[in-house]
Amino acid sequence: TEIFGQYTQDREGESISLSGNGNVIATSSRWNDEAGTNNGQVRIFEDTSSGWNQRGSDLHLSGYSGDSAKFGRLIQLNENGNILAVFSDRDNVDTMGNVRFFQYANNTWTQYSIIRRISTDYRLYFYPLMKLNNDGDIIALQTQNTSTGDYNLVVYSYSGSSWNQRGNLLNFGDRMTDLAIDNDITTIAVGT
Repeated sequence: TEIFGQYTQDREGESISLSGNGNVIATSSRWNDEAGTNNGQVRIFEDTSSGWNQRGSDLHLSGYSGDSAKFGRLIQLNENGNILAVFSDRDNVDTMGNVRFFQYANNTWTQYSIIRRISTDYRLYFYPLMKLNNDGDIIALQTQNTSTGDYNLVVYSYSGSSWNQRGNLLNFGDRMTDLAIDNDITTIAVGT
């Protein structure tokens, strides 16, 4: 089975994420123009008896009035495919990167939270990297100090109403190329 982009320039599948049981897949096209030039789009599909059918509507960066948000630059599903993290470069508030979180229920994906950069000294968008745990309540993100150029790892956990930083920043200096975490993030593996 193949899933195709809606338009030639979309580059559908630049980022993909599969649920733990392999029945749900999220695919992004950050160059999609439906909600503005290069503002991006994410679609989620479920494997059913009739094939891969879309789960809910197309996701776009809601309320953004500019261009080049590249919503969907990175995407991550949790284990059961009901929580989705979507990275974008910018929105109306900030141009330094953000991660939006969506939950699936009753055939609808609803945004319930967002993470922005730690402070004005850091940005998320440059070589973004993120991993969501199986439960969908802990996420690890690469961030860059805009003054020193150093790359750091920051971990957040969800309290039920907001995402809060967990522990201190881990400074790796060089850019991280890959990241693996266990479910409660007691172990983190980093490639540099």
